[in-house]
Formats: sequence, structure tokens, C-alpha cells
Amino acid sequence: MNSPPGQGAGIPIRIFLARLIWLCVLPLLMLSAWLAFDSVRSQRTGENEEAAHLASNFASAIDQHLEARILALNLLAVSPLLDDTSRWPELYREAQGFRESFGSHVILADVGSPMRMLFNTRKPYGEPLPLMPRPKGHAAAPAALATLKPAVGDSFMGPVAKERMNPGLEPDVTVSELAALGIAANGTIDAAERVLPLMLDTDAGTEYWLGLHNFHVITRYNRSALYAMAVHQLSQAIRTGYERP
Repeated sequence: MNSPPGQGAGIPIRIFLARLIWLCVLPLLMLSAWLAFDSVRSQRTGENEEAAHLASNFASAIDQHLEARILALNLLAVSPLLDDTSRWPELYREAQGFRESFGSHVILADVGSPMRMLFNTRKPYGEPLPLMPRPKGHAAAPAALATLKPAVGDSFMGPVAKERMNPGLEPDVTVSELAALGIAANGTIDAAERVLPLMLDTDAGTEYWLGLHNFHVITRYNRSALYAMAVHQLSQAIRTGYERP
């Protein structure tokens, strides 16, 4: 049936109503989509801020721990007992107090070349001691003497402790060598890869980790295994947050 002359073709009322409904609903759908996007963005922003806050807290706690140790050692360094060799046994007892408080031994050495140990809290006072060892790479004692600032050197075999000093900072054992000792890594790591065996005490118990080269790189900024571990766990938390649907 043709439309009367002078009039356009009409549309069914069903189509007209459908279009009208879409025109009414479309702004609501667009608003809902924007609100959903804004909510996800706000959540990501909140997660990033929380991660940054956690990182700051980790770094602050570790820095405070290190600062406390440095200040305690400085008390020994400025003690008047140091200027009187007859009172070095008293200074040795104070150094033992540092060991009991912080769990680290103290070595008093002269400033000659090579440096000579004057006492070492691993040994009774007055017992003969060897010269200060010098690692192949960066040596902490000469660096501290030159800069008058705290320094940390590369690992080395301690002549008194009979173990490696500064362990847990440099990858110095291969995955294959650990495998020969019955230690297997979770995941796929090349057998020739040098790693860092770590044992960390946590609230959930003892955890065992293998640090790779990037772990060592982090410790160049702050030579603390705990600091590097905190950075690793923070990066994992951030990645999990971004991958979360």
C-alpha cells in the first residue's frame, strides 16, 4: 500500500520505540562504562600508593636498623677507652656487648698497611690474631679509612671465622653445584647460573631462596639481603595487582 501523496514513508511503532529506548539507555551505559573504568583506575592508583607506602616502610625499617648498628659502632670508635691501650680490655668487653645486642662481631685494627687486628670478638682478648684480609675486589676497611664513612666490601674468607664474610650479597655458587649437594631450585634456572643461597626467618617460618644477578644489583644500592628481598616482594605485589582482572 502506497503512502498518500506529500507524506513520507512511516516506520513501525516497534522500531520507533526501540530507537527511543536506546537513545534513553545509551547515556546510562556510557556513564556506567566510565564509572567502571574510573573505579578500576582508582583501585590501581590506590594499589600503587599502597605499594609505594610499603616500600617506604621497608626501606625506612632497614635504614633504621643499619643506622642503629652504625651509631653503636661509632660509640665504640669515639670511646675514650680507645686512646688508652691499658683499657683496651674494657673496650673489648663493650665490643662484646655490641655483639650480644646486634649479633655481629667487632674487629679493632690499626691503620697500617697491611692492617693488623688488635682484637676480634671471635677470639679471647690478647690471643694472637692474623692481619686483616683484603678481598680481591672492593675492601671495606681501607675505604672506610679513606672516606671516614661506613663502607661494605666484597665477600672474602675470614681467617678467624673460617667462613665467608659478607655472604648473601654476591652470587658465588652455581645451580649445578647446589644440585650436587641435594639443593634443587623451584622453576627453571640454567645449571651454570650463579646464585645466592639465602635463609630468611619469617613469621611463617624459615624460607629458602636463591638470589640471581638482579638481586645482587639491588644490594649495590643498599647492601642488605633483607632490603633486596623487600624490593622483590614489592615488585611481585605490584605485578599481581596489575594482572588482577
